[in-house]
Amino acid sequence: MYFNKLITYFFYISPIFTLKIIINTLKKIMTRVVTEACKGKKHGDCVEVCPADCFYELDDMLVINPDDCTDCSACESECPEEAILPDDEAPQEWIDFNANADFDNLKNITDKDEITR
Repeated sequence: MYFNKLITYFFYISPIFTLKIIINTLKKIMTRVVTEACKGKKHGDCVEVCPADCFYELDDMLVINPDDCTDCSACESECPEEAILPDDEAPQEWIDFNANADFDNLKNITDKDEITR
């Protein structure tokens, strides 16, 4: 009886849970997205609360590196411009804009005072 339950778990249930985790991981392209409302603002309040240091600076706005973001959502409520949205609420053009930023050549912002004004 115990052996049958063990076989059922390892061959039927465990692979299903593993597959669900893999699919959910692959599905998540972005977490939080900085949108057009940030252009020309760069307040930096979002940077102050980010535990993952995932903000990078462009000339006129900040962007989020999806590889660094933990999806904690702390930045979303801190943005005075309401420019940060979850990926499922953001326009596709801004998801692409954030995801395709050249993070290797951008300045990682970890403190509000590091932002170029």
